[in-house]
Amino acid sequence: MDLSPGSEEEVLKTEPVRKLSIVVLTRNEGNSIGAVLREILAKVKNPFEILVVDDSTDDTARIVQAFSSVHSNIRLRPQEGRGYTRALTTAVKYFEGDAMVVLVGDGSDEIADIDRMSEKMQEGYDLVCASRYMRGGARAGGASVQGFFSSLVCKSLKMALGINTCDVSNSFKLYRRELLSRIEIKDSGFAASMQITLKSFFQGCRIAEIPTIWRNRGAGSSKFRFRRHATHYLYWYVWAVLKGIAVRIPFKGASR
Repeated sequence: MDLSPGSEEEVLKTEPVRKLSIVVLTRNEGNSIGAVLREILAKVKNPFEILVVDDSTDDTARIVQAFSSVHSNIRLRPQEGRGYTRALTTAVKYFEGDAMVVLVGDGSDEIADIDRMSEKMQEGYDLVCASRYMRGGARAGGASVQGFFSSLVCKSLKMALGINTCDVSNSFKLYRRELLSRIEIKDSGFAASMQITLKSFFQGCRIAEIPTIWRNRGAGSSKFRFRRHATHYLYWYVWAVLKGIAVRIPFKGASR
């Protein structure tokens, strides 16, 4: 089955991204959010707003409000519901730009890559993934078991499906507004970004990637619990493989 853009679904209109929404998802990131906001303000050159979606019990909201009193392009929005998926759907509901890039508030994502992601999207893509597993990308630090599992899932899906990214699971992604408007996001914990990427692929959306270096957080504690969230990743992995079989995508790793 041909899954190139426009083969099964109407191709999304390619419009210039005039305004970017930089979404920062926070839960008790008082030790890092100030540095993240300062880095965004210093490094991102394209027109942007910052939308912080917060579910904290510490002073994260107070710090963001202090920044927003000085910078009119920074907004704070309380998270609606609990968990990563609800943080993401809150952002989708309230972002104002033509496209939305998602960061976590711990400083692990490479903010300098945002302009590169935006430039890649301007070439006509609907979704741009920051990839830890393509050439030039890396994962620096973090639990080794989690890293192995993530790499195995991502690389094997690229081999099996031919999806144009080595890193379906990374949350650091740039989405066009039109893409998000046509994807139903089901509650899947931290695997929500993987879910969106896979659904976008099967809808024929145009996907690209750039290399990025992910660095383990320097302050605070991770909200990711491997045993709790691995089942979500496995669910979408199996979903994608079965859907790929159903639409007869050739197994890209098979000998010919």
